[in-house]
Amino acid sequence: MSTTIEFITALFCQVADQIPDIPKHPQASLWPSEVVTLGLLHALKGVGNRSFYRWLTRDYRPLFPRLPERTRLFRLLKTHQDWTRAFLAAPTVLGVIAAIPAEPSSPMITVLAALAFRKHRCENTPLT
Repeated sequence: MSTTIEFITALFCQVADQIPDIPKHPQASLWPSEVVTLGLLHALKGVGNRSFYRWLTRDYRPLFPRLPERTRLFRLLKTHQDWTRAFLAAPTVLGVIAAIPAEPSSPMITVLAALAFRKHRCENTPLT
């Protein structure tokens, strides 16, 4: 992938193809596939809520024209985090290694495997 826009578009397409047909609430501004895409992007970016929202609105607002204000977006992500977790594999060392092909045919496989490993590492790191 050559640009971030192409990456976000490919991520959205992968999510939209795999997410079950969850209807959009009549008052919702984002479709479920957009919520999951934003949740995965937030996990990949690995920064705080405010800086992620600034980055998203500054550089990629045209990709999400109905993006809600910051606090509403993060309430949505927290409420629907189970949708995002469905895209993360059970993180084991062998599972992560097996999920990364020798020649990645799909960068999304590598990204999702890296997210799973990162989530596992963060959950199992004791606080000092």
